[in-house]
Amino acid sequence: MQFILSGGFAYVLRFGLLFVLLDLLKLSFQLSYAIVLVSLFLTGFFINFYLVFKNKTELKKKIIKFLITTLIFHIIDYSITNNIVSKFPDFEYGAVLVTTTFIFSLKFFVFKKIVFTEK
Repeated sequence: MQFILSGGFAYVLRFGLLFVLLDLLKLSFQLSYAIVLVSLFLTGFFINFYLVFKNKTELKKKIIKFLITTLIFHIIDYSITNNIVSKFPDFEYGAVLVTTTFIFSLKFFVFKKIVFTEK
């Protein structure tokens, strides 16, 4: 449940910050999305640390797994989204929505099997 709540927060942050950077500040899509992903990486760590990592067993190992897998997912996310936007420049928000949905689904299963495993 906490994963879904933190994912919902990340979703709102992703689109809200992207709107501010892209439409209000008129930054390029690549720079805006990079800033969004860095922001999500940092806030995601703190949210998950306090909400998800309630079981402090092997905390250091879980945090390292979380950071590595999150970084990998953000790199994949950035690559896929930029690839879509390079082919369809007017589909920026749609590209983010499609990629976010795909990555969130994949991340849920990977995190369940790799990061948040209990012994």
